[in-house]
Amino acid sequence: MRVRESRAFTLIELIVVIAITSIVLTIITIPLLQAFRLTRAGQAFSEAQSEARNIVEQMNKELSTAVLVLDNTRPESSVEVQLPLSSDPVNPAFANQWGSVFLYSGKIDMVPAAKGDPGNPLFNPGRNRTDPTLKAPVGQVTVPVAPGFTIVRYWVGLKRPYRSNGASGRYANPWVPQIVGADEPSAGETDENLHVLYRAEVAPWIWDQASGRYVANTAFFPIDGNGNPVIDDPGFFCWEPLSVYDNLNAHRLRLRNWKATARIVTPDRLTDLVQPVYDEATGIPVYDDFGGGLFIPRVRSLVRFQPVSAKNEPATSNPIQYSGVEIVDPEKRSAPVFFSTQMAAWTKDTVVRYFPEAPTLNLPYFIARWRPTGPGFFDPVISEIAYFDPAVNSDPYTQGSPVFDLGGYQAALAAGGPVALGNFLSPPPGPNTPLMLFRMDSKRGRIALSFPADQALGYVPQTTGANVNATLDGWIASPTGGQNANTRALGRRFVALDRFTPSAGNYWNPLQASALYGYDNQTSKVVPGSERVIGPDQRPGPNFGRPIRYSRVAQGHKVGVNQYLINYVDLDEPSDYMTALGVPDPSGNADVANYIQPRFKKGYVEFNSDPNVPLPDGNITISFDFQLNESGDSIAVDYDSLQQIRVELTILRYAGAAGAQPQSALVKDVVTVRNFQK
Repeated sequence: MRVRESRAFTLIELIVVIAITSIVLTIITIPLLQAFRLTRAGQAFSEAQSEARNIVEQMNKELSTAVLVLDNTRPESSVEVQLPLSSDPVNPAFANQWGSVFLYSGKIDMVPAAKGDPGNPLFNPGRNRTDPTLKAPVGQVTVPVAPGFTIVRYWVGLKRPYRSNGASGRYANPWVPQIVGADEPSAGETDENLHVLYRAEVAPWIWDQASGRYVANTAFFPIDGNGNPVIDDPGFFCWEPLSVYDNLNAHRLRLRNWKATARIVTPDRLTDLVQPVYDEATGIPVYDDFGGGLFIPRVRSLVRFQPVSAKNEPATSNPIQYSGVEIVDPEKRSAPVFFSTQMAAWTKDTVVRYFPEAPTLNLPYFIARWRPTGPGFFDPVISEIAYFDPAVNSDPYTQGSPVFDLGGYQAALAAGGPVALGNFLSPPPGPNTPLMLFRMDSKRGRIALSFPADQALGYVPQTTGANVNATLDGWIASPTGGQNANTRALGRRFVALDRFTPSAGNYWNPLQASALYGYDNQTSKVVPGSERVIGPDQRPGPNFGRPIRYSRVAQGHKVGVNQYLINYVDLDEPSDYMTALGVPDPSGNADVANYIQPRFKKGYVEFNSDPNVPLPDGNITISFDFQLNESGDSIAVDYDSLQQIRVELTILRYAGAAGAQPQSALVKDVVTVRNFQK
């Protein structure tokens, strides 16, 4: 009987089997891995989209019910983040150093409505008793709606801005390790340290029970030289900021308070709100020169709070008809006192274009702007009026000839002094340059074209009843006026404001046609209804001679006791004085020029001229507003409005799996601040 011997596999057969098995496993495994990655990527996208929608909806609700939104377009309103530096921009190599980047629109502060009882801020309506631990009033919204005592802040910052060992937190992104120095956790870190979105509500002012008043909240804000809290501090959430307002220890204590008070509204893992800008050809982040042979990655914030922009919007003028105020030939002689845009709350990149002529003529015009004083990031900006010639100027933010310092005027006005003369910038840019003054009211979205003469130029005409009586007596006693009863009857008691010379100080009469610092002033006029005439009471009785406000009468009416008549603009003079009034032409007769011709000029103020009833000798003070614009002038404005905020949030969500690409979801919204304080 033969025994059958078994035959073993040869080496070649084993190799073939292994190869076939590897191929089969590869065919099975690769789709599984790809499916797993796609599943994780899809899940990441779904999570990012849902989270972005929920966050934007929450911010929409808070913004729409806020009382106001603070300007976040200025450099000091940016957010400082720190990134690792490279020694080579082409082949990045970590230099073991970090530099600061300032993110625009990465922070927003809004003021919610006031709540509770401002008169008793310690009263807690929930407990129905006084609570000395309260830092701001609580309860129902105070009606009418007014700004509250807190601010709500959203901002981009590191999840861990400082480490447990007292060192600065460092950006660590292990998921897409393309920024050198951020490809693994730093010393002392145990996990990713990405940029997230924070929310906090704090009170800039808190009630001090000891002093019985509100004081600056130093737990969250540094204090300026006037004792006010500094709301905007770009490095407020950095352990080692580029600059510190007071001292580093106080700064770090404030940072800890912000971290303890704030909550993260975006997911605190696998989500980053700062994204590098990549070179599409190489896939390497773009690096900018940081100085000293170092380079910093260029990044952008994935959350942006931006005011809505309006470009070259024609501003709308107020009606030039004044109820109860008589205007002679209103279409030709009166002009608007302000222009308004559709939205208010301009930011400081606004440019106002004032056109004395039609804009299509491409003639020189005036602009009001905030101009940077230097190329630096934090160089201050100044507000001014400039004369802009489109034939030689192209940039309205920096070019043109400055003619008036608006910022200096506002500061001097707040200090209570005569202000305008010191803020004219001379000499004028060319011969016959017209004088033009207007102000930007950024909060109300308005261009004001009228100026109080006393506040603007320190010009407050004051005379006495005796001097006013002299204008009547002087005409009657003159050779021309005393000729007969008809000419004597032309005499009036009056004040000619256009001829009035300020008695003290370096003041200027805004109604005088003479040039100021070489500027041509031919269009000035009194704003109708703005005048206020205070003089001695002319009625017999116990108040005789005491100051009283006179009332105005219209053109063609006789001026009675305690009344006045005023010319807001120049009136048409008779072509022949001899025919119209029976007196010689003023060009050849000083009496007529001094006593009769003024009644046709702007600023002519006439009083009761009954020769048998003289005015008392008390002082007569006349205040008024003046304007320099004409009825056909127009204004266009470029501005960003904080009354409407564009919110853009991109959630960059990492899948957390090797090789899985990050997913991003972008949500946009435009929110109207409905309770905005105007």
